[in-house]
Amino acid sequence: MNNLYIDQHSGVSGDMLNAALLNMFDIFDLLMERLNLLNLDGYRIEYKTEKRNHISGGRFIVHWDENSHSSRNFNDIKAIILNSNLSEDEKRLSLKIFTRIAKAESIVHGVDIEKVHFHEVGAIDSIVDIVGFSVLLLSLHIKKVFASPFFLGNGTTTSQHGEIPVPAPATVELLKGYPVFGTDKNKELTTPTGAAIITSIADEFGALPGSIIKKVGIGFGSRSDSFNAVRIFLLDDYKETRPYNEETLLVIETTIDDSTSEEIAFLQELLFANGALDVFVTPVVMKKNRSGFNVTAVSDPQMLNNLTEIIFKNSSTFGIRYGYSLRKSLERKIINVNSKYGIIPVKIGYYDNNRVKYSPEYDVCSKISRETGAALRDIYEDAIDIARKTIEK
Repeated sequence: MNNLYIDQHSGVSGDMLNAALLNMFDIFDLLMERLNLLNLDGYRIEYKTEKRNHISGGRFIVHWDENSHSSRNFNDIKAIILNSNLSEDEKRLSLKIFTRIAKAESIVHGVDIEKVHFHEVGAIDSIVDIVGFSVLLLSLHIKKVFASPFFLGNGTTTSQHGEIPVPAPATVELLKGYPVFGTDKNKELTTPTGAAIITSIADEFGALPGSIIKKVGIGFGSRSDSFNAVRIFLLDDYKETRPYNEETLLVIETTIDDSTSEEIAFLQELLFANGALDVFVTPVVMKKNRSGFNVTAVSDPQMLNNLTEIIFKNSSTFGIRYGYSLRKSLERKIINVNSKYGIIPVKIGYYDNNRVKYSPEYDVCSKISRETGAALRDIYEDAIDIARKTIEK
């Protein structure tokens, strides 16, 4: 199975994403065949290769008739997609992306989602960008999509509504809860369409995961004044190419000097109950020689907003720190062994398909120890011995 990694080192837009996939795979004819099922007139697509700083990549350009570049509302766009002959999966992904943009625009403009008139988004080029990318991605049967954090420019840009700040208000709304970095470049790097596509398809954000790179596609944007490009890597599944699992995790921490030990313990319980994979508390000496606690929670990246809310509501802290870290972990499975003390689950760890660790379930073993009076270590050793013999058979 294949994975994708989307490198947004200089921003992202819909045309750049389409260009990168077409640069990676020769499937332009397939794209045109599927887009014709939209029954949408007034445009033509140009795909070409060009060089920027002696690096070859693709350009995806939508040419439209002036009369076709009109304002559409969300219902108009839904009707075009739903009444097309695209597959159900292609319709579903396209509408998922458009719905994210529609919700963001409705918040920014303060109107009901059905009443928002999309100028840039409702134009033919944006419809083609979003539906085209949905078609291309689904045709590749990708297992998992990874992406780097979003890079945002600054300054201002011009829209149908006049001059607006960069990043655009809709882009900011779309990226709430996702990792971003600001730059000093006085230009728009991440567009609303690019932000909506990535946040609709990405499973994890962070560094390139441990993998074997099979292909690379480069998609250039419309600006030629800088290296305006996105790179997409086709990867071998890391479980097939590494003797261990590798994934990106969120790490949140905060340092507190005015909470009691009971409050810290309760916060730790809440974090575990709400999806944290691990929570640990470290005693520290803070400013003015005050004793305090450093509370660290590790979780899946999508838990950022949920765990942040729990920390703010259930501790005295005024701020948190967070970042993303790679984790390597052993492949594992759990078997139940019938020991002389009873049924005990045992976790078995594998490295490169070789068994390297046996770990009985502590909660079960400790309960047996309290009930029978048997030493915890004896219960552990008996369970491990039976698990080893069971696996070897």
